[in-house]
Amino acid sequence: MISIYTAPDIEVIDATVEGKRAFRESRDASRSSSSIRNWGLQFYALPVEGVEVVLKTKADKPFKMLVVDRSYGLPDLAGSTAKTRPDYMIPTPYGVSDVTLVAKSFTF
Repeated sequence: MISIYTAPDIEVIDATVEGKRAFRESRDASRSSSSIRNWGLQFYALPVEGVEVVLKTKADKPFKMLVVDRSYGLPDLAGSTAKTRPDYMIPTPYGVSDVTLVAKSFTF
């Protein structure tokens, strides 16, 4: 799973993923703007060739985002003393058990 998060101070005006709209309008009639802060996306089963994500933002400051890859399983690390879980044991039932997270932030 790949997650994309914009910085809290970034206002996203519109978003598309592979040409399909990925933007939810606010249902709050008191909001004067149709932009959204804290825009995020979780993409499951990302194709090997990747996808095109287009974000339209206000250009009054640098654009900051965080991309996180979450892969199930733990990497084999040379010199590690961690042992493989026995077959009779299961991971915790929560979504963050036995996962490897790799994150990178970007500023444009």
